[in-house]
Amino acid sequence: ILTSSDKKLPTRNSLRQVYSTNSHLITENGNYRSAWIGRINQKENKLNVIGSAGVHKKLIDNVIIDLNDYNSTKQIEETYDINADTLISYINSDSDKIGEELIFYNNNRSMAIFPLITFNQMWGILSLCIDEVNYFDDKELELLHELSSDLSYAVEAIENEKLRKESEIKLKKSEKKYRELFENAPVGIFKS
Repeated sequence: ILTSSDKKLPTRNSLRQVYSTNSHLITENGNYRSAWIGRINQKENKLNVIGSAGVHKKLIDNVIIDLNDYNSTKQIEETYDINADTLISYINSDSDKIGEELIFYNNNRSMAIFPLITFNQMWGILSLCIDEVNYFDDKELELLHELSSDLSYAVEAIENEKLRKESEIKLKKSEKKYRELFENAPVGIFKS
């Protein structure tokens, strides 16, 4: 997580690296077959996979799903053998389901999707896949809810830091402008 002592704003690539690293840690420590983090772009109504790890990394990395076009979900459907219509409906659902997970069970595989909530809206999703039948029991779900909350908190902290840095830059520009106006005002008054 970035702190206020960091001098540079995180770049898009460095944030992708953070999300990929988190996905990698999740697959390693949780023995998941794959994990990925997708960010919802509200303006374009798309889901961008911004970090992934595990056996499906090459298939899913940098996938963009158009939430209005169900044909754009083919990569997700083929890779995970899930009904992508359900995934799109879940992402587009009203806030009444914002804290709930979405679970798929397919033959010998289990997959769960958790919302990443920032500023009281769905920022993105965390997806986990494991080669075990009916894997996600109450205990596992509780741990994964905590994990998704931690990830949401980290994203919110990064966004807050970004906004703070941008505000500082705007304030410095404004101060410079008004300082120049104040310093040059006597010349204008004298001429008048």
